[in-house]
Amino acid sequence: MATETFIATKDNFLESNAPNDNNGAHSILSLCNLSNNIDRIILSFDVSDYTAGSANILSAKLYLYYYGYYGSNNPNGVNVQVYKMTRNDWNETQSSWNNYKTGSSWTTPGGDYVTSSPSGASKVLPASFGFVEFDITDIVKDAIDNVSSHVNPILKYETESGATRYQPFFYSREGTSGDTSLRPKLVIEYTTGSTSNFFQMF
Repeated sequence: MATETFIATKDNFLESNAPNDNNGAHSILSLCNLSNNIDRIILSFDVSDYTAGSANILSAKLYLYYYGYYGSNNPNGVNVQVYKMTRNDWNETQSSWNNYKTGSSWTTPGGDYVTSSPSGASKVLPASFGFVEFDITDIVKDAIDNVSSHVNPILKYETESGATRYQPFFYSREGTSGDTSLRPKLVIEYTTGSTSNFFQMF
């Protein structure tokens, strides 16, 4: 078995109450659950090292470093979901709640995604800070099997409404003061069969 770690090549968070604002260069990634103030996180990982049939993917884990939250409402116990985005060509410095790049709208504001085929993942936010792990094995396998060079997850609350504001903050790839170990990352465990192992480990 071998392990490969990928750092996000793009990340952003989308805000329903600022639908045309771009946060691609922001130091944080934010989730928010209020019906008039929904935040979602979008990410991209370059997995072009992999081709269909070249490896047996055992697991694929997405890690975001959780370091704080808004106000006094600890989001511990609130459920976060991860799904596959259906667009690879979203632009980090142009995407917003309304658009995936300048002049091009999402099919549905807030990001285009599917909730099945592949199945998504969910995680209850912990009480303490640190890395939060999401098992997105099915999403990664789907990307590789369908000859996609990128894995594009979207994170959202299971319930995007409520009277209490739960807004956790995670480090973006720009927000860790150069510490790459705290950036959003994807860790893939795999085995190879008869095909040669051409993956570059880092």
